[in-house]
Amino acid sequence: MAKLSAHGHEVARIELRKDLDPDQYMSDKEEVVYSFRSDRHILIKRKVHLKPGLGDPEGRWHDWGWKRWKVVNELTKEGAVIIIAEVAKRWADVFQKRGRDVTLEVHE
Repeated sequence: MAKLSAHGHEVARIELRKDLDPDQYMSDKEEVVYSFRSDRHILIKRKVHLKPGLGDPEGRWHDWGWKRWKVVNELTKEGAVIIIAEVAKRWADVFQKRGRDVTLEVHE
């Protein structure tokens, strides 16, 4: 599991939300969070909202913690912050065009 403080500060964050078919899955909502870090790492966290059951009448959120997903190797550390923010903006545009509910935060 990745530790957020070990990967510099957050440059940008993309949050994707999706409603799932409760008849087909054990969960009814899914969220995926991408955190673009200043040390060129992209971390990912996946969360699902489990459907209500006998022991839990309202359901609950479950996540698997932060995972180191990708490293952007071709960047120098000095220019990484500006370029990573632009990459995050392009990713958010692509996800929106695919019909996903997207929230983008860029930390200047």
